[in-house]
Amino acid sequence: MKKRLLFGGVLGASVVLGLLAYMGRVPGEAVDRAVQGLLQALGNDRQLLVAVRTPEDIPLDPQAAAWHKAQPLVVSTYPQVTTLPMERRPQVSRVHLRALYNDRDLAFLLEWDDPSPDMTENSLQAFRDAVALQFPVRSGEGTPLPYIGMGQKGQPVNIWHWKASWQMDLDRGFVKTFLTGWGVGNPLSNPIRKSPVGNLFAEGFGTLTSAGHGALKGTGLWQGGLWQVTLKRPLKTDDPAEVQFSLEHGLFPVAIAVWQGGASQVDGQKALSAWHFVAFAGVTPPVAYLRHLVWAPPIRGHVKAGEELMRTLECYACHVWPGAPQAGEVGPDLTYVGGMHRPQYLLEAVKTPTAHVVPSEHYMDRTGRSKMPEYDPVTLASAPGVTDPEHAYYDIVEFLRTLK
Repeated sequence: MKKRLLFGGVLGASVVLGLLAYMGRVPGEAVDRAVQGLLQALGNDRQLLVAVRTPEDIPLDPQAAAWHKAQPLVVSTYPQVTTLPMERRPQVSRVHLRALYNDRDLAFLLEWDDPSPDMTENSLQAFRDAVALQFPVRSGEGTPLPYIGMGQKGQPVNIWHWKASWQMDLDRGFVKTFLTGWGVGNPLSNPIRKSPVGNLFAEGFGTLTSAGHGALKGTGLWQGGLWQVTLKRPLKTDDPAEVQFSLEHGLFPVAIAVWQGGASQVDGQKALSAWHFVAFAGVTPPVAYLRHLVWAPPIRGHVKAGEELMRTLECYACHVWPGAPQAGEVGPDLTYVGGMHRPQYLLEAVKTPTAHVVPSEHYMDRTGRSKMPEYDPVTLASAPGVTDPEHAYYDIVEFLRTLK
């Protein structure tokens, strides 16, 4: 796994070159230079994964030779510190993600380091390893990305959730302890499940529902301190609530969550990634959508100015971040905000705090609005050292982007 981590350091450029090659194009041709530049920008930011086309059936075996056709994207994950139950201890910090597709199916291979497997949850003190992929049900030009924390009302997400305990049930026989759950109608305790992967939906924290397994398939293998998990599903299904993968769109978002059972991680106690983007090799993504995804601000903010401004505005009275004068408890913890959130989201959160409010009595008032004061241009103009309020917004965002 160490070699994979080193390889990931030069992945940005090679991913884009590989994608252009699959398109039948090479840099320098008078082809769609706008697409080429935007893909390069996503690749340089390590946000782009190329799903490689294969004419063969995609194997569920994570060690099959077919997976070597696809280069991995090293995805950083961060402790979930936004809402209870939180996880403040870094555990799994990187997941290697690969993708393959053919005319019927799309599949992913996830790999991460884990010194010992945790595969049972048959007692109050036993927790299992797990991993999940999260997709917006709807995405594309004109459709904003859902909140990274399990979506938001009106912007649902579809989650593919693999559990090591479910894998063990299939490999070694169902753990009888959970027959009680099945007896009271819990679909997650089904003793005749055919897949270790659950098909879930959410529209924000506390809204998670299960649709069983559907067409999802998967398998997991732990060997030599490494988990390898494959997840596979048809590109299209008959359920409109599920994410549908269209080759015409060329690109779609994905995020990762990981639970380490040995650290007693369960539910919201997990490691979480930001939104990343999967491009189908051989398909040119729409340039308008790419422009929406790439961070190309009209104003270049300055990190130091943003940090000083947050101190001037006494943001530490509500928030905590490394180096803050004190630890606030009213607003969300900002320690990993630059890693988990896209800069476009950070800008919106600074300008319009009520745009996305995490459902918590700490963060919202009785009307459901954010407790954070709105720093309109007039308010910002009155702050010491601020001469251009619009520039101040981008200064703050640039500082927040360093927190990861």
